[in-house]
Amino acid sequence: NQHGSGHEDIRHGDLLVQSSRYPVIFINFEFRLGIFGWIQGSPGSDIPSNLGMLDQQLLLQWVQRHIGAFGGDPGSVTLMGQSEGANALMSHLVAPGSKGLFHRCLLHSPPADVWSRTANADRTKFMSDRAGCRWKSKRLLQCLRKVPAQKLWGFDWNAEALSRPGQKGFAQNTASLVHFALAQKDMKKAMSDLGWHPVVDGEILPGEPRELIAQGKWNRVPVLITSVKNESYGTIPDTVDPDFMLAFLLKEGDLEPVAQNYSQSLLLAHIQPPSRRELLHQMMTDKMWMCNIRSLARDMARGGGAPHVGMFWHSPRFDPIGALTSKVCAAGAACHAADMSYLLPQGRGFGIDSRLSKEVAFSRQYSNDILSFVYGQAGTWVPFDDAKEAVTLYDVKGPWVVFGYRREQCDVLDVSMNSILPSIMREHR
Repeated sequence: NQHGSGHEDIRHGDLLVQSSRYPVIFINFEFRLGIFGWIQGSPGSDIPSNLGMLDQQLLLQWVQRHIGAFGGDPGSVTLMGQSEGANALMSHLVAPGSKGLFHRCLLHSPPADVWSRTANADRTKFMSDRAGCRWKSKRLLQCLRKVPAQKLWGFDWNAEALSRPGQKGFAQNTASLVHFALAQKDMKKAMSDLGWHPVVDGEILPGEPRELIAQGKWNRVPVLITSVKNESYGTIPDTVDPDFMLAFLLKEGDLEPVAQNYSQSLLLAHIQPPSRRELLHQMMTDKMWMCNIRSLARDMARGGGAPHVGMFWHSPRFDPIGALTSKVCAAGAACHAADMSYLLPQGRGFGIDSRLSKEVAFSRQYSNDILSFVYGQAGTWVPFDDAKEAVTLYDVKGPWVVFGYRREQCDVLDVSMNSILPSIMREHR
């Protein structure tokens, strides 16, 4: 919802289509991002919200009308999103306007929903102020339209760029975040406003997605939710202490006692706790991803859904994305987004080096097993239920199932929630 484009080299689906053992049509598309897609006016404003979500629904309507002309089946549409893209799809799972437009859903590494419900408004106000426009003015849109788009875009920042020190855009994004934090006079508040998100408006998005799913009020389609083994290393650069990020998620003063209890839970599972930094990264990966996915899958199962949970366990020899964030990713950890290079193997010289024949073979195996779920053949991916909590781990040897994966660790982490987190996170387990 913040940055990116469907035409980027890493998002082509050419080799996925060519090497698939299933007939598949891969569609990528653009929608409005940042303030252009998620602008939010002051209370009482007539500025429309969720424009980016309406763009996505328009694309899905186009698919229903026209995919048959390309040999596709409008009754077999699967949505796929990764990271914030996965969270965006959560809104479609509960949106009335999205019902019937898709039939399965792939959620890759959806992070815990820890973002402030005022993020869009806070960021719109900040960017408007910097552009010389009054946020509460009835002529806000007219004023913003006079600002060159690139200039307005330059006032914004995104989490991905902030995770890559030294790369293009890092300095500009860091400067924008610092300006925003100073304007907010609260660094924790600034951190909670780190993204743009669909907002509850009672119409396009009738309520909080997690609450509606827990109540059984969602578009029940088969869902496969995956994560990777070392998520946090791909999002927190080596220059940032993971203590800081965990302190944002846990109740104030809880970091040390929770870390001790977490270590004890590992010992009880006959796992030797790692070094301090690695331990904190494990806690972060569980808190932001695995425990959130466990909670989401339980809600779906209890509400009559058909969730499946998987984890990318492979140690990649090819991770051009994670290597920009951490040397641990460059050394073979399965970091945030590492699975995408294997699920969407790229041609045109941008993908896995053909000389890495075992990696190429694994990529084909993994992507085809994901596509088997798309085709309704979920044999690889064991259904998740509230009792057994099956998680399908996947590496170069293939899939295997672990029941109650990270259950004890999540039970430790779930009892501590920072007061700054949204109520649905603080109240929901």
